[in-house]
Amino acid sequence: AAVAAGDRFYAPRPLRARLAADGPPHERSAAAGRVREALAEGPHSLHWEAYEPETPELRAAHCELRTPTGADAHRQAFRALLGSGRPVAVGIALDHFHDADGLTRFGLDDGDDAPRVLAIARALLTQDDAARHEGTRDDDARQEVTRDDDARREAAWASALGIVQELGEPGDAPAIVAALHPGTPPAIITRAVRAASWCLYRWQSADAELIAALRRVNADETLTEDLRAEAAEALSDL
Repeated sequence: AAVAAGDRFYAPRPLRARLAADGPPHERSAAAGRVREALAEGPHSLHWEAYEPETPELRAAHCELRTPTGADAHRQAFRALLGSGRPVAVGIALDHFHDADGLTRFGLDDGDDAPRVLAIARALLTQDDAARHEGTRDDDARQEVTRDDDARREAAWASALGIVQELGEPGDAPAIVAALHPGTPPAIITRAVRAASWCLYRWQSADAELIAALRRVNADETLTEDLRAEAAEALSDL
């Protein structure tokens, strides 16, 4: 168990592989489970499962992110995706920063990357919607592209809100309020409610507009009962 925990993960991978190969095939102890988990491929992402990074180099970095060969290689792969400027790669990097099974899965310290991660998340939340593809495509093709554009924007929005949930400051309240606006896709409202809940718990002063937005979500009968309950729970924690 010890060689599969925390930052010990990065050094003895061959040892773990041998333990997994030579151990009893039906071993069910907690230690054996940790070894198998440490050898398993990590998550693809949280919100970008339908996409792959845009270039061969970024796809190689993504593989390293999921199955790291060392602490330095893991960190460099993350930074390569984060700093690429490519929407899918950046979104995957944000997801790996936020996910407990992502960048810090084996105890890697992510503190040095936090300011840059938050800055990128803020930029994603404040940038204008990309222009829709028009041109000479027929209606069916244009609708297909528009659906893909919308899916990518929603994924980027969700990834960025995950970072705000973790690192957001009072100045990020307007971005969360915007995500709670009526007509926003329910999946985004869910992410925004969770971000609001965590942020309001952390912040020393409650944001009035954010509280009002949560109340609107709680009162919106077009939303699911579970989502409305999440909004109520966020308010009850104040």
